[in-house]
Amino acid sequence: MLVDLAEVEMQRQHRTLRGERESLQALMRIRDSHASGIKQTTERLSALKAARAAIERCTSTVPRGSASAAATKSVSSSELEQWADRWEELCRTHPAEWRQWKLYEAAVSSAMPHMRRYFQGWRPLEDPSHATAVFARWRLTLCGGSQGAAPLAAARDAYGALVYSTALPPLRSALTNEWASANAAPATALLRAWRPRPRLHAPAPCTHGGACMRGAHAHVLCVCVCACMHACVRT
Repeated sequence: MLVDLAEVEMQRQHRTLRGERESLQALMRIRDSHASGIKQTTERLSALKAARAAIERCTSTVPRGSASAAATKSVSSSELEQWADRWEELCRTHPAEWRQWKLYEAAVSSAMPHMRRYFQGWRPLEDPSHATAVFARWRLTLCGGSQGAAPLAAARDAYGALVYSTALPPLRSALTNEWASANAAPATALLRAWRPRPRLHAPAPCTHGGACMRGAHAHVLCVCVCACMHACVRT
């Protein structure tokens, strides 16, 4: 009788110990899960702080020639290229934030007024290669060439908007008002200077005035090509 009672008590204690051991293991798993969550949150906060600091460096450091709306000092190509390098570094070091926060749109929005200042007074027929190096740097930044991956469609569109708003207006004006169609050489020089290397978009066949080609550089190409074709027809 006493032996049976002792065995029952021992079994009860074993069950209690086993339950406490299982509870301890469950609590340890919860502790580890919380610790992992805290670590991930801390790392994420650190990444966000670093991304914010990088964004502030990009947005606070603008080309000196564009420090104010009343400034008359021209913007240099080296300043614009260095500015593109800072945005490219942000894209390279914080790719998730670059995509999630659509920082390519912020880059274009901040660069566009300064690029317009840079194109003030541009004579495309006299200086066809003006800003091609600048746009090469911004294309690399916005279209992901430095990442070795396919560029975001939205980033390509943002780059296209930058070209359309800054380079194409003076180019169209020059071809319409200054170019003598009997001389195809200036338009050919523009074609050679603005040919994309490498091509970012495969252009569709041009059917009318070059508007159907895809991509900003393809549009510039088509304007020049159609101008040269028009010259050949007239001559």
